[in-house]
Amino acid sequence: MPVPNVNLRIPDKGIVLIKGSSGTGKSSLLKGICGLLPYEGSRRLNGKDLAQGHVQNWHYSDQTPVCLSATLRDNLCIANQKVSEQELKEVLLMADLPQLQTDLQQWLGPVGRRLSGGELKRLNLARAILTNAELLLLDEPFEGLAVTQQNKMALTINHLAAGRPVVVATHIIPKDLDVTAVLELEEEL
Repeated sequence: MPVPNVNLRIPDKGIVLIKGSSGTGKSSLLKGICGLLPYEGSRRLNGKDLAQGHVQNWHYSDQTPVCLSATLRDNLCIANQKVSEQELKEVLLMADLPQLQTDLQQWLGPVGRRLSGGELKRLNLARAILTNAELLLLDEPFEGLAVTQQNKMALTINHLAAGRPVVVATHIIPKDLDVTAVLELEEEL
């Protein structure tokens, strides 16, 4: 979906909230920021124009994450191949998935343990954490989660945003989310 002209400054750290109802272009905007979609205009970093295309060390988390038919370890390590077992267990706790941390070799997917929609959203957050990206772009991370889960995810995102910028596109805003700046996208008439 085309996004109207947007002028957005992303601070060095904190949470930038992009809000709007479904269909207003939140996902397209995130993908454009990251360079996964072509765009008109410019992106600048530290005063220098960025070329079209993906920016290394920026991470976009899709709103419909995929679970590989593979081990839990494999599903996490697609984000970062160089993490220890201890780091994987810690990130599962950060993403509120303690029930998964006992067996990193368990098989997930159609012939293994199937993840619920909420577990899949939290696995997606765990992957984002493991990337150690300088900029995280999270697309609808709270969709389909119970309110208590939304607030737990918000606290984890707050923690991540203490040291880097995190852009969250959502129409669900948990009460515990510490927002630094807001961009509201309106529906085109």
